[in-house]
Amino acid sequence: MPQAEPREARLQDITNRQHSPPNSNTELQGWWLNAQVSHQNSSRELYELALAKGIAKEVARSVLPEGLTMSRMYASGSLRSWIHYTELRCDEATQADTARSQTVSARSSLSTCRQLFRQPSQH
Repeated sequence: MPQAEPREARLQDITNRQHSPPNSNTELQGWWLNAQVSHQNSSRELYELALAKGIAKEVARSVLPEGLTMSRMYASGSLRSWIHYTELRCDEATQADTARSQTVSARSSLSTCRQLFRQPSQH
C-alpha cells in the first residue's frame, strides 16, 4: 500500500474555513512533517503486525491515519458533469489539498478525452 505524502503545515484562516493560508514558520513546518512521518510509520507497523496476527484487513486498517493513507476514487458521469465538477473543485475557495488533487485528476481526464476523440469511429 503506497503512503501518502506528508502535508504542509498550512494555517487556519480566521474568516474562511475552507481556506488555509501558507505557513512561513520553518520550525512549525519541520515539526509537522516529523510528526506526520512518525505517526505514519508507527501506524503502518501496527497495521502490518495486526495482519500478521490474522486480523482482517478491514479491521486492521482502522489504525491507519485517514489523512495519510492513499485511496482511490471511482466515479462516472457525463463530460458536462465532469467539467462542472472540475470548475468547482479548482476554484480559489476550495481547500488546497482538494484543488491540488483535482488538478491532477483534470489533467488525467483531459488526456483520456484526447485519446477517445482521436480514435477512429467503430461504426
